[in-house]
Amino acid sequence: GGVSEEGGLTLTFWAWLELPAEGAAPLIDRIEVDNNLWSFSYEHSTETVHFITRNNDGSGYHNLSTWSPPPAEWVHVTSVYRATSGLKELHVNGSLVGAELAPLEGFTMPTMRLGEVAEGIWNSNCRFSGVGIWNRSLTEEEILVLYNAQLPVPGCTDVSACNFSEEANEDNGSCIYPLFGDDCEDGGAACGEGTTWDANIQACVVSEFCQEDLDGDGVIGISDLMQLLSSFGTMCPIWMCGDPVNYHGYDYATVQIGEQCWFAENLRTELYNNGDAIPGELSESEWSNTDSTNLGAQVIHNSNPANLASYGRLYNWHAVNDERGLCLAGWHVPTDGEFMTLEMELGMSESEASGVNFRGSDQGTQLKSSSDDSPSWNGTNTSGFSGLAGGVRYADGSFYLLTSHVYFWSASPNGENAWYRKLYTYNSEVSRDYFDHRGGFSVRCVQD
Repeated sequence: GGVSEEGGLTLTFWAWLELPAEGAAPLIDRIEVDNNLWSFSYEHSTETVHFITRNNDGSGYHNLSTWSPPPAEWVHVTSVYRATSGLKELHVNGSLVGAELAPLEGFTMPTMRLGEVAEGIWNSNCRFSGVGIWNRSLTEEEILVLYNAQLPVPGCTDVSACNFSEEANEDNGSCIYPLFGDDCEDGGAACGEGTTWDANIQACVVSEFCQEDLDGDGVIGISDLMQLLSSFGTMCPIWMCGDPVNYHGYDYATVQIGEQCWFAENLRTELYNNGDAIPGELSESEWSNTDSTNLGAQVIHNSNPANLASYGRLYNWHAVNDERGLCLAGWHVPTDGEFMTLEMELGMSESEASGVNFRGSDQGTQLKSSSDDSPSWNGTNTSGFSGLAGGVRYADGSFYLLTSHVYFWSASPNGENAWYRKLYTYNSEVSRDYFDHRGGFSVRCVQD
C-alpha cells in the first residue's frame, strides 16, 4: 500500500551475499510496475551496495549507500523511510550507515521479489532470512533490538534427529536420523561387521578393535577387566578388505587390488562425511554456475531414481574437493597417482600410466563388469573393481553416455581442471585426461 505521511515504511532482513566477480547483481528488486522503485543491488566496480528509491512518476530518484558488504557472512539490513521528515536511512547490523533527505510523494510500495523467479530469468545474489515489512518507520532502538534478537544459525532444528543443534535456528536440511530404534549414541545405524558407529560424525567407521577394548590390543584383557569383566577374554572381530563397509546407512562392497582397498561400487551418498547435505536437484543453469561459488553438487543420472541402484550418484569436483570429505573416515577419493598404482597393478607400464588419453592394453576390460555380473557390462572384471557405464553430466548441466561410458574423478587438480579416468564400451584400455570442475562424474573411495 501507500506510504502514509505519519507512518513511513521499513524493510528489514538478514542477508548472506554471494557477490559476483564482475558487473552488477540484484539483491532485492521489484516487478516493473509504473516507476516505483525500492531496491538493493551490488556493483562490483565500486564494491558497494546501492539502495535506490523512486516515486510513481519517476521523480525523486535517490541512490543511497556507500556500504561495502562482507561476502560469505550474515548481515542484518534495515531500510527506513521516515515520512514526517522525508529522511531515508540505511542501517547495517544495527548501525546507521547512510541517510538522505529524499521526500517520497505518491509512493506505493511495489511487489518485491527475493530469490529466483520467472523460471530463472531473474536471480538474486543473496540468501534471505527474517524478512519483515512495517507500514511505519521503526526507531533506532527497535532496529537494534531486531539485530540483536537472532542471527541465523543454519543447522538441524529437529529435536528427534541425531545431530540436533540447540544453537541452530534455521534448518538447512542436514538432519540425520537413526536407521533403527532411537539410539543415536550406541545404535544409531546398522553398521557392518568390523565397523562401529561414531556418534560425533554420525557415520559407521572402520574399527580394528572392539569399542570395549580400551587398550587397543585386539583382545579384551586384564587391563580392561575392571570395566569389562563380563567380556574378559573375548576376541574382537577385525574388518578385512572384501567385507562390506557401511557409510550413511548403505553397505558398500569392497575389493583388494594389490596393496589398495577400493570400493567395488560407485558412491551414492547425499551427505558429506560430517553429515552436511550435498546440494542436489540442480537445474542445468544452476549446475553450470557451480564454479562461481565452488559449490559441491550431486545428482542421479537423468535425475531418474531407477539409475541409483546400479550407477550411484554423479558428483562435480567441488564436492570431491570439499574439506568436509566425500568418503567416510579412513577412506578418500583417490589421487591421480593412486589410479596409476591401480593401473600398474593390473599390468600397465609406468610410462603408459603417466600418459594421457587411452593407455595400456586390457586394463579397462579388467576393470569393467562382465556379462556374468549383475548389473553387467562387456569386461572381464578380473580385478573385482566392477566398473559400470554410469554416464556423465557435462558442465552445461546436460546428461549423456549412460550405458556406454563411465568417468571417475580423481582428487588431483590440473590447473583450472582436474584429472579423471574413463572406461568406454568400445575400448579395452583406460583413458586418463582432465576436465572442467563442473563435470558430473562417478566417484570411488580408496582406503587410507
